[in-house]
Amino acid sequence: MVRTYIGFTDGYAQVQHKDYLSTPAMRDSFQVTEALRTALKDLPPDVSVGQRGVAYVLLSSDTRSIGAQILGVEPEAEPSISTIPSNIVQGDYLSKNDQVVLGEVLARNLQVGIGDSITLLGVGHDASLAADVLTVAGVFRTGITDIDRTLAEIPLKRFDATFAMDGERHSIVLNGGDMAALRHEVRGLRPLVEEEGLALRDWTELQPSLDAAIRLDATSAVLIYAVLIVVVVISLLNTLLISVLERTREFGMMLALGVKPGLLGRIVWVEIGLLSLLGVLAGMLGGVILTFWLGRQGIEFESAQAVFEQYGMSGTLYPELTSLTLFAGPAVIVLALLLAGTYPAFRIQGLRIIEAMRAA
Repeated sequence: MVRTYIGFTDGYAQVQHKDYLSTPAMRDSFQVTEALRTALKDLPPDVSVGQRGVAYVLLSSDTRSIGAQILGVEPEAEPSISTIPSNIVQGDYLSKNDQVVLGEVLARNLQVGIGDSITLLGVGHDASLAADVLTVAGVFRTGITDIDRTLAEIPLKRFDATFAMDGERHSIVLNGGDMAALRHEVRGLRPLVEEEGLALRDWTELQPSLDAAIRLDATSAVLIYAVLIVVVVISLLNTLLISVLERTREFGMMLALGVKPGLLGRIVWVEIGLLSLLGVLAGMLGGVILTFWLGRQGIEFESAQAVFEQYGMSGTLYPELTSLTLFAGPAVIVLALLLAGTYPAFRIQGLRIIEAMRAA
């Protein structure tokens, strides 16, 4: 979900003016210094970098005028940092300097198609009037209504000229590669960015609502998982305790034959551990087979399709088998049972031989 959502516009992280996140104004821009440019070039090849300008404008067709957000992007770099170029459903992505691509809902609301002209009106970086006439080159669909209804993209060179940016940028977007590696690279770049008087923000700061939703989902999942483990452990402990009580006479005979209570308690504890281990291994085997099969077939959630579309996802999820999902739950259950198994073992040490042998 994170990869899909941040892949549309924000990227994994952005270099911004320190005030831009709270007040995204046209004047909150910055020059890309030679030191910053060199540091960005030194990033690993799998980390993609793109410069952007951002403005809020009025787009007009022959019949309608609608407010929109327009991004100035580098067409050659954008396919590696954004999924919008691959989501073009009509026409093509930006190939000429006077072209624009629109979200599907925005194009429909403006009643324009491929090859039509639209007028742009806004405020330039120097507070002058920014006006331009652009040709619709393509229409994209992300599945997220807010993006498809409000977003348009033009080449960065055209954006510079239209809005009198004089080489200033509103953001530098970083994306691509492994997210763990990106996190490491972002940390390494942060000191230089802060020296430049700028801010380096990752996706959790750029999309706090998405981060909060994921944290809430993870927290609820952990709580449900914890309750499930408690129920399983208590049920198994009850079964183990009953099995111990049913063999009270047997234990009394063993004590009468000279087996020490401590040794008998340890034998029962080892038995509990072996049974738990065998059960968990069988469960893990079944879980691996089921997850592997579902990972190929997918799990369809037709009733939740609209919810998934808000994050650019399909209604079919594909479970992924990792070392964490494979070992975390079983390990917790085994440890919990081993701890809980000390109680039946402790009960055995308190048995009296005569009373135990008379038990039914």
